[in-house]
Amino acid sequence: FRDILGDTAVESRRPFCNCLIDICRNTNLSLHERAHELLYTGTIYGLYPGLHTKTADEWRLNVRSLSVGAAHTALEEWMGTLTKIIRRQEALPELFSVNTGAGTHKFSQGLATAFASHVKKLAAPFRESEEKAGFFTATREELVSWVQSRVPSLAVTA
Repeated sequence: FRDILGDTAVESRRPFCNCLIDICRNTNLSLHERAHELLYTGTIYGLYPGLHTKTADEWRLNVRSLSVGAAHTALEEWMGTLTKIIRRQEALPELFSVNTGAGTHKFSQGLATAFASHVKKLAAPFRESEEKAGFFTATREELVSWVQSRVPSLAVTA
């Protein structure tokens, strides 16, 4: 994969990686983990700059340039990382957000709709923002509660 990616035109690398992730997610469950590996490799190769941003007040996942499958994979990875951070009782910001994009881009509404469906499937605490189109938000308390509900014996404080 690395050789193929290296030989691919720069502007085609992210769409190529997105397509491979989608194929892995849509084929069968045995390739689901491969989708996560491809996202990681794409991140290492710099295909997804700005995927994560952190400030003292907010941590954001920006999936608007990803395909539906890559966005789902990125959310799953991010939620796994957040779960580990919460279990270690590390400091967290008050707000978490995901930007799926909005506006004139022809795929933005489809991504937001598919993303909302995936959030519901995961029972993740994110909800569509009323203030910002194309954004999903959750508070620190909601995320901590979600992690605790997944492992009831886990004692975590917000």
